[in-house]
Parts: sequence; C-alpha cells; structure tokens
Amino acid sequence: MEGDCLRCPYHGWAFLGDLPPEERPPIPSFPELEVPGWRAVQGSFTWQAPYTRVVENAVDVAHTPFLHRRSFGNPDNPVMPRFEVTVTPHSVETSVVLESPRPRGLSRWGMGGASTHTVHLAVHLPNVTVLETTFAGGWRMRLLLSNLP
Repeated sequence: MEGDCLRCPYHGWAFLGDLPPEERPPIPSFPELEVPGWRAVQGSFTWQAPYTRVVENAVDVAHTPFLHRRSFGNPDNPVMPRFEVTVTPHSVETSVVLESPRPRGLSRWGMGGASTHTVHLAVHLPNVTVLETTFAGGWRMRLLLSNLP
C-alpha cells in the first residue's frame, strides 16, 4: 500500500493517501467519542472483496430494504425518497428518512412503535465513512468506518 498510515488513539488506522502531506484532506474529528454515555465498540475486519465494494457497502443506503429486511429494512416498500447532498472539497453528506416495517419482538424496544428511521451518511476523503441510523424510538447507532485498500 502506498501513502502513509496513521495509528489513531482509538486503535484504528487511517489511510492518509498518496498526496504530499500539504495537499491531503484533513482527518475528520469524531467528537462523539468523548461524549459521556456513548460507548465505543471496536473491531477490525479483513474482507475478501475489492476495496471499492467494501466502501460501497456502507454508502449504499438503498440496499436497506433488501439486506436488512428482517430488521429495519422494508422489502414491501423499497423506495428511496429524494434527498439533498452537501458537498465540500473533502466530503459529501446526506440524510434520508426511510420507511421501516412495524417493529417486532425486541426491535420494538429499541425502535419504538413507529415505522421510520433516519440514516445520516458522511463520506470523508480519502477513506472515512460515518453512518448513523436514528430509529423512531430515539435509539442511535453510529458507525465510524476507516477502510484501507
């Protein structure tokens, strides 16, 4: 792998890219890692797949009705509503409200009784994705992903 990697204090790695240091995108900040009540769960995965497909897995919100159909995806209404995208020189961000099936079992506890959830997605160059899902009951899950080619 070309470029530099940086060992971060949260035991992950950041690929800083092949550009000269003065031209690289800034490393995004993650203030939620310091918020009381938030819990960090760490892991490292090696995928036997092309790098681009691994990144696409996190940024493709439209897969929710199909791959998450037994939890919060709605295969009966696999429609992506219109959404706006905010673009900066080093990132893109969007939020979308998706229809979920009525929660069953333990899902009712975390998701409440409502049938929507909000997905907020931010992609920071060169390789960091932040994916936050807010369920109708107010429960949130935020994934901070740093992908290495």
